Amino acid sequence: MGLGIALFAHLWWLTLIYMLIFWLYYERIMFVEEAFLRNKFGNEYIKWAEITPAFIPRFKNYVKPNLPFSIKNVLKREYNGFFAIIIVLFIFEVAGDLVTEHKFEVDSYWVVILCVGFVVWIVLRTLKKKTNLLNIGGR
Repeated sequence: MGLGIALFAHLWWLTLIYMLIFWLYYERIMFVEEAFLRNKFGNEYIKWAEITPAFIPRFKNYVKPNLPFSIKNVLKREYNGFFAIIIVLFIFEVAGDLVTEHKFEVDSYWVVILCVGFVVWIVLRTLKKKTNLLNIGGR
């Protein structure tokens, strides 16, 4: 998600800086997680890690999951990230106009996108907090 936001700015150097920072940040997390998993699962984890690549998947090793894909599960978990992306892109658009044209201007299609995104966010949040419509057994 962050890479998409960095690309939105249309600045090659910002994208490059984002990718370098992400790489450094994620590399540190991977080392800590690997040490934790080695301690917790021992040889079982080591065997799994030998056949599972860290970044680029090998599709010949694909194993079908026990649970099918669930759009309800996605909607239940990702509504905050969805709306956060809309807000950040909106801020970039307004900030870009401020920097390049020296005026505060909000295009009408951004207002529509923001409003629709907010309505979707409110509906999904309400469904998650107040109902069982997004709940799926076994997850």
